[in-house]
Amino acid sequence: MRASVRHLPLMFGVLLSTVLLACCTLSSCGPTTAAAISVSLALSSTTTTVAGTVTATATVRVGGSAMSGQAVSFANSSAATASLSAAQATTNAQGQASVTVSGLAPGSTEITATSLGRTSAPGLLTVGAVATTEYVLYLNYDTSVPTLARNIPGGGTPEPADLGGTSAGDTVREYLGAQPGGSRILLTDAGRTGTWVRDLSGSPPTEADFSPEGLVPLAAGAYSAAIAPAGASVLWLNQGAGGAELWIADLDGSNAEALYDEPNPDDPVIVAVSPSGNRIAFITGVPEIRVVSASGGAHTVCDLTGLDTPQAIAWIDNATLAVAVRDADPAAGEQPAIVRVFANGTTSPDMIFNDTVGLRTTPGGISVDREGNILFDEQSEASPAHAIYRLDAPSYDERVVIVPDSENAALPAVMAW
Repeated sequence: MRASVRHLPLMFGVLLSTVLLACCTLSSCGPTTAAAISVSLALSSTTTTVAGTVTATATVRVGGSAMSGQAVSFANSSAATASLSAAQATTNAQGQASVTVSGLAPGSTEITATSLGRTSAPGLLTVGAVATTEYVLYLNYDTSVPTLARNIPGGGTPEPADLGGTSAGDTVREYLGAQPGGSRILLTDAGRTGTWVRDLSGSPPTEADFSPEGLVPLAAGAYSAAIAPAGASVLWLNQGAGGAELWIADLDGSNAEALYDEPNPDDPVIVAVSPSGNRIAFITGVPEIRVVSASGGAHTVCDLTGLDTPQAIAWIDNATLAVAVRDADPAAGEQPAIVRVFANGTTSPDMIFNDTVGLRTTPGGISVDREGNILFDEQSEASPAHAIYRLDAPSYDERVVIVPDSENAALPAVMAW
């Protein structure tokens, strides 16, 4: 009995050392053991969109070996930007555990994983807005049917735009103008007895009456109206007592007012709205390019020095316009071109593209996509038919065929949904 008592301290010390060693192994104490535990995180992609998903995978290793059966906690720094399919997961035989991360709103968030007391370096995920497809709405000269193609080389497979008009007495609709970068168009009927704002993004498209007091739209033309990019207002050329007038109203037709009503030959014939929706440019019968605020007031006459007969306009940004002119060098003979014109009324225009010796024909229509690329129609090099070409920013130095001449396409408007 005495011998057993005498050896108790030694036995207790050995047992205590064993317990401490086990505890250190489990809790990662001590510099050597702590360094042997690693928790890493990998994202299947560092970007996604709203409603898009990526996979976050944690890998747990101890001493270089994969640890299976380990609990892993996942954390997300911005619950408003993204959500996790689970807060915890268990590692598999490869030492890995995964959760799904779903985008909720545009922004950035950091995803981390924690196991065995160690937290991974954060994985940064950027969530973007829902991707939209860009379309080109154009008029087929052979059929007079507004048609949609993709804003990609070759245009994909063109499809007639669904303009509605199936009710009795409303079988033919005419296209007045589009929402740049948006999904709405303004339509009327042959007898000008009705006007509608139609949203092409739906399946089927939806529409609402547009009937401000005194509305008498001019003869249909692809650029005789425009819907502001943000969709808050409609601009159109109204038939006034003295000729064409430029009017603005809310999308539902309320708060209609005239912005410009100069008599012929100063009356407007083509209209374009800036990306902000705050400025409206139009070509007059003179012809000149004038700019007026969406809230009214005096107009500005743009400097067209050295240019002759602007035919089509589109805003590049809130300060500059892409303009198709019949002649960019009157002294050298007719040379159709696309030029940059400034809305301030004082800066002289400069050349964007004229193919060195002038375009084959003066574009009847022009539009600008979200990348700042310029789309226009022009007679094909191979036939009398027209095609739609794109000049890619920032160099604008080479045509890319978007809609081929087999469509005999003109009057492009870039839309998206």
